Amino acid sequence: MLRKYSDSVTSLRSKVNNNNTNVNENVLKPSHNILVTSSFSPNKNTKLFIRELCYILPNAQKINRGRLSQSDLIQLCNENNVQILIEISGKNIDGNPSTMSLLKLPLGPVINFNLNNINLQKYRSELKLRPILASDALILDGFPMEKKPYNIILPIIANIFNTQKTQPRKYLGLFLRNNYSIFVRAYYLPDEKKNFDISKIIENGPLFVLTPIKIISTISKTSYQDIAWANTQFF
Repeated sequence: MLRKYSDSVTSLRSKVNNNNTNVNENVLKPSHNILVTSSFSPNKNTKLFIRELCYILPNAQKINRGRLSQSDLIQLCNENNVQILIEISGKNIDGNPSTMSLLKLPLGPVINFNLNNINLQKYRSELKLRPILASDALILDGFPMEKKPYNIILPIIANIFNTQKTQPRKYLGLFLRNNYSIFVRAYYLPDEKKNFDISKIIENGPLFVLTPIKIISTISKTSYQDIAWANTQFF
């Protein structure tokens, strides 16, 4: 999960360059407004999940965490007009990551998710998605839009995708099931000339399930504050 962070930020550019030898001083591309990273010392499954996650998030860029503190990451995001910081962390019994934290900059909210049922191996050979554009569609099914936590979570997700195109070739589906579980699925339509028919689209991942744990409405320079919602299953 995202942790508390201090005011002290030293040698940020040097840290970034040391952690990411393939990037220059302009560490983030101007068009990339989502930054995806891990906790310290991620395992190979976490690295793979982050790579595949960037296929389905428009304008997303991954960065090696290295020695970057939480304050380093937030400063880096603010300096480069990044709107969303996603941190993948933890480890389940199967070795896959267990937590996803989403921070909407600059002031919040922070949304902590439990992450499970990740299907990675299938897509090591079959993943064919190109990075999804902002004009691609977002499918939402089963969500009571006016109720917490969805009235906080979904506007952020919808803003990330900024859907306008009515018949795109690629789709991201979020399906609400029992106990706040959100099933995340990626799809594409084989023939873009056909009219949209959900029975015709093909699933080509990655697949995972998000369960919101806690939403913190605001952040300061020293801590996260004001819990807006908490899932009683985890407390």
